[in-house]
Amino acid sequence: MKVCFVSSKRAGFTLLEFVIYIGMTTMVLVSLLSFTWSILHNRAKQAALMEVNNSGNFALEQMLYYTRRASTIGSDTIYGTDPGKLVLTSNTNPTVTIDTYQTSVALGETIVPITKLRLQHGSATPIDITSDRVHVASFILANLTSDTLPTVQITLHLEAANPSNSVFYEAEKTFVTSATLRIQ
Repeated sequence: MKVCFVSSKRAGFTLLEFVIYIGMTTMVLVSLLSFTWSILHNRAKQAALMEVNNSGNFALEQMLYYTRRASTIGSDTIYGTDPGKLVLTSNTNPTVTIDTYQTSVALGETIVPITKLRLQHGSATPIDITSDRVHVASFILANLTSDTLPTVQITLHLEAANPSNSVFYEAEKTFVTSATLRIQ
């Protein structure tokens, strides 16, 4: 004679097991979405900061290059106020003027008013030396000239253009350097 044992357990999940499974799956998905969201926002912030850094470094390199090759700092140079104006004269090259101007740029579908830094050789058309995605918050020059060495200190504060005023796109940096003319 054969004896069969019938199990009283049914295949599948109970309601309690199913609720626990859904809860754990939901927690894992929420954690993954939160992590992904955080990475995307940090990436946007880093991109804005990199734009500010690149623009500031390029602008300072240009100002240092022309300042070191100038014969004199022009009398039209504006010190101690924002915005400053740097005028560099040379015996062999045209006068170089570095100043700011206001303009509007399109970022996405939004028109944003910003201040840009520009460089002008003599009467030629000025060239922008800051990016369209960067706003010049301040440009201040200080006269550090000693008895024999004409020196100018440059303070440049840049901010990322942020039309939505989102904290995820905020980036700013202040660059400070000085340049001494090479007297020949």
